[in-house]
Amino acid sequence: MDIDIGVEGMNEVNRALQRLNDSIPAGTQNIALLAAGITIDSAKPTIPKVTGKTYQSLQHYLTATGAVAEGGSTVEHYRWLELGGLSGRKLSNRRDVVTDGRYIYPGYVRKQAAIQDMMGVELGKLVGKSGLS
Repeated sequence: MDIDIGVEGMNEVNRALQRLNDSIPAGTQNIALLAAGITIDSAKPTIPKVTGKTYQSLQHYLTATGAVAEGGSTVEHYRWLELGGLSGRKLSNRRDVVTDGRYIYPGYVRKQAAIQDMMGVELGKLVGKSGLS
């Protein structure tokens, strides 16, 4: 007795997997950029505002492997504000050192649950666009 077994729809599944594989790098990079934006939005209200330059120096952007949230590219003293240490004439300005930072990382921690929720939704959309959902 011969039995023929065939799988229907396997070509469609393979094409959907290939579409998902092709969209993963750009999709995850965009999700990382959204997460960095949420982090910056959370950190901005905690930045001291004298002239507003430090506040405006917070930014997020894409990199080759994901996204970055940072501050200070236009403000010389940002690193000192964020991490602490000595600065100024004869190192006369002292600020306690905070290894995790005062603004950006705590901004991430405050929004960690929202970022994880957003990532789950966006990854679901990415899978849905591939045709696997």
